[in-house]
Amino acid sequence: MRRTDLLAALLLVAIVAALFGDVLFGGAGFYFRDLFRYHYPMKQIVRQTIAAGDLPLWNRLYAGGQPMAANPAYEVFYPPQWLIFAGPYAFGFQLHILFHVVLALTGMFALLRELRVRVATAVAGALSFGLSGFFLATVNILPTCFVWSWAPLAALFLHRFERTRARRDLALSALVLGMQALVTEPVALVGTWALLVAWIAWRGLLRGAAEGLLLIRRDVTALAIVIVLALALASVQLLPAADHLRDSARSRGMTFEQVASSSLHPSRVLELAFPRLFGSLVDDGALYWSAWRFGGRPYLLSLYCGLLVATMLVAGLACRVPGSGFAALVIATSTLLASGYHTPLARWLYDLGLIRWLRFPEKLIAPAMFVAVIFAAVVLERFVSGDRRVVRAATIAACAIAASSIVLWAISFLPSFPAAFAELWRLPRTWLPAAAMFRDTARLSAMTAVAFAAVILAGHRSISRLWWAALFATVAVDLGVFSLEVLPRMPRRFFTPPGAVAVLDRDTDAYSIFSRGDWIDSSDRRRYETAGSGAAWFIRNGLVPPSPAAWGLRTNLQRDYDETDLLPTRDLLDAMVGVAARGVETWDEPFLARSNIRYVTDYADFDKDLAAAAGDFSISQPIHIRRAGNNPRYYFASSLMRVETVQAMIDAIDQHGAMPGTAFVAIRPFQLARGRVASWHETATSAVVDVEAQGPAYLVITVTRHKYWNATLDGRSAELLPTNLAYQGLRIPPGRHRVVMRYRNPLVVAGAAISLSALLVIVLLMLPFGRGRRGDAARHDKIEIVSVSSGSLS
Repeated sequence: MRRTDLLAALLLVAIVAALFGDVLFGGAGFYFRDLFRYHYPMKQIVRQTIAAGDLPLWNRLYAGGQPMAANPAYEVFYPPQWLIFAGPYAFGFQLHILFHVVLALTGMFALLRELRVRVATAVAGALSFGLSGFFLATVNILPTCFVWSWAPLAALFLHRFERTRARRDLALSALVLGMQALVTEPVALVGTWALLVAWIAWRGLLRGAAEGLLLIRRDVTALAIVIVLALALASVQLLPAADHLRDSARSRGMTFEQVASSSLHPSRVLELAFPRLFGSLVDDGALYWSAWRFGGRPYLLSLYCGLLVATMLVAGLACRVPGSGFAALVIATSTLLASGYHTPLARWLYDLGLIRWLRFPEKLIAPAMFVAVIFAAVVLERFVSGDRRVVRAATIAACAIAASSIVLWAISFLPSFPAAFAELWRLPRTWLPAAAMFRDTARLSAMTAVAFAAVILAGHRSISRLWWAALFATVAVDLGVFSLEVLPRMPRRFFTPPGAVAVLDRDTDAYSIFSRGDWIDSSDRRRYETAGSGAAWFIRNGLVPPSPAAWGLRTNLQRDYDETDLLPTRDLLDAMVGVAARGVETWDEPFLARSNIRYVTDYADFDKDLAAAAGDFSISQPIHIRRAGNNPRYYFASSLMRVETVQAMIDAIDQHGAMPGTAFVAIRPFQLARGRVASWHETATSAVVDVEAQGPAYLVITVTRHKYWNATLDGRSAELLPTNLAYQGLRIPPGRHRVVMRYRNPLVVAGAAISLSALLVIVLLMLPFGRGRRGDAARHDKIEIVSVSSGSLS
């Protein structure tokens, strides 16, 4: 069967190539939500840093500089991300995403084959996972996508180890779980590993008391070994990440509102059968109507895994197919945890301090989707094998879904429907077209459901090649059409520098940009952000942070959306917000001079901008750019003022104004002489600054302070001092001097040593020596199980 399996896997790869051919061969690219604004520039920084011959330890383009390798969001040590080096960056970025789609498809296929379903069934199950609305919806939140793309292989090797007791399978399990750990997405990671533990416990409980406890103890021990090896393999990321957590804004914890934001409304489980019930994803979800009732669009845009999964899941649960109890338990538990503030559980866990650093409970529904696909494939195998109860239940389920879809479509034609629809979802008058959009999406869903029900009905007579072809065609159309909605694309030119870049000075290393408009909640900004696919062009053309880094531009004083900025940076931002809260019209000026800002952007008038662009967002100019002066990156202060806290800085600016030449320091002020920066040169992890001072002077360095920065003055160690809350400074004696700064994170080195050691252990476990002894051990295990089942514990 290996040849057949290989051909089936190649078929899955070919389907991905065909479905995403515009991305692979036409220059189009994924961009939706976090993809372009957040992940695209971040990974471009990783590529450019390494290409320049620097260690990817420090990102100098964000907020005066922030840790890179220590922040798991950059995924510096995650091997599949290295595909970003393949060809032009825009292509490499898309390729490393599609790699994980292929990984999810082929991994699920291999897992289902391990579970002894036929090739055709495994292909159908793989498509239902890798091309599902659920999995493709995670693409715009890449860490979640990456972890769950490895989940089928994690389950495969662990299941095979339980069957064979082969060291090689144990090692492969550790390697796969190590890949997940390198991504360091805690919610997805805990969800995957908890699912494996639950599966082991469930299997053990089904075996009876004595034998079950023995199996649980044995398999939990094996899983513990695998997890320890996986964590050791990921130490190069985990050690610096844990250290960074203590130094970042997340160390302060988050409010319950932050933690529970994007909680899953329990009613969304209906999406398993009705993909567009809660909103349309066309035009980037511009008319996602349930957002008004649920307080915003969901974090996971879809839970849909196709009509095949919905039908077989219902049939399997109704017929109590083996495994239905485990599937029902996982789905119910995942839904409960993902519901967040819709149940008291999230509040209890938060008060106990267990979820103070986690966000977006919706991600906890992922284990339910994973198990639902596997269980549906097992039920499909029974359906094609002629299990009459399953055939009858599946037919009823498919016809019920089709009938319900037709009814929903028919209701949309009632004269009273638009008003009732608006009242149900609490829509404003401007959203009345959403009712017409619902009618269109309901028609599409009804047509697909009817076609699928016809295929299931045809399965009553015989399961022939023609029937399989019809099933695959229906599944492909069902999921393929939906994939275009949940994973939209932009043309090649979207990933080229916007016109605003040409307005800026070319010496991009010498200055930073401040997006003032991003801090102001204006009606123009809200209209840009809710303009459907036009919002993406707004982010690109408007240089909305952190997207300018994609073009090599520094930004500073930007919002910390993911709560990973260093604490000194957050203190500076809090001070700026505090000054603005006092009603100071020029609230930003005291911070521009201290943060190396040369250009300030404000958002344009929405109507005038769109009129000038003739309604074409792609050529719109949504920002006004003004020059804020030549605020240098390295300069000498004209005076010092002792300011050590956020409130003290707010009070000082409130009393004395901007004071652009004054440096706020944590030392006793002293009389300053004039100084001059003769030259400076920076890399990602170092800086060399040649200076000249006429007397005792103070050099201000607008590089975010962190404990792993060190400096020398003419080759001798010098103390870097906190300056302007977020940055650094250095006492300079009279004369000419050379200042050298270097950034080194020792935990990366220590973690790398542990990771390499773990990799060596995994490789040794995979080597074929001792094959005979392994076989003896496997036979001994089988004998022991037989003796336990007969009642003899000896």
